[in-house]
Amino acid sequence: MKDILIVLAILAGIIAAWALFTTARETVGPVLVLGLFLAAYLLPWIVAAARKHHNVWAIFMLNLALGWTFLGWVWALVWAFMNPSPAAPQAPSVPSPAAARTDPGDQHA
Repeated sequence: MKDILIVLAILAGIIAAWALFTTARETVGPVLVLGLFLAAYLLPWIVAAARKHHNVWAIFMLNLALGWTFLGWVWALVWAFMNPSPAAPQAPSVPSPAAARTDPGDQHA
């Protein structure tokens, strides 16, 4: 979640810097449209980060690289909603026969 806030703060700074170079009346509409566009474009990454997906940065990179194509954006969104596959169950460890043997000198009567 901290990463999302950092990226959003950077984007807000860029938008604010852009707003300084235009008048307020000309800025409100484009800033709202840009903000909505960015939120929609980065939705797969936002979902992955909110769900604490283990591949959040891979989803971000996929979204950044291929999100401009509709299929890339849908792929990233589906991946963000997927639960990670559960780890394969581990078989109980069985001691090796060599470890099971005791040294005859260690036996106490």
